[in-house]
Amino acid sequence: MTVKFNWMEHALEVMIELILGTDEAGLVSPLVDWMRFGTKADVLKELVEALSEHYVPTEENDKAYQHFVSAVKKLISQARQLNTFRNSIVHWRPFLRGSMPRARIDVSAKAIGEKADEMESVGNELFSRAVGVRQGDNALTFGRQFKQ
Repeated sequence: MTVKFNWMEHALEVMIELILGTDEAGLVSPLVDWMRFGTKADVLKELVEALSEHYVPTEENDKAYQHFVSAVKKLISQARQLNTFRNSIVHWRPFLRGSMPRARIDVSAKAIGEKADEMESVGNELFSRAVGVRQGDNALTFGRQFKQ
């Protein structure tokens, strides 16, 4: 589960970087690396919404943007839910409650595996949308160039 979660988180980071444009100077990483998962999701959501003011408005681009923003917001929501699930398992801290109760996980190994697969799927979808957000000349196309 950890590897698949890390992939999903990495996909968020890649999308942030590619929305901001080329990062030849390596300046995005110092900004993003320290952020918790929820903060990265918040930043990505804000960037996706802000893109509405940063592309050449044509009928085709408007449709592509609307499709892109809708899909990415849905993926961000899924990623947040998966993060909550992961945290409920990974961050068991009985010492914060005064006594040391026995570890108890109310989720089967099969359910954990299914959620891990969902994390991988969300990561794959985020990554593929990130790669398509711009075309070779750095213009925002939201993946439109792959639909031709």
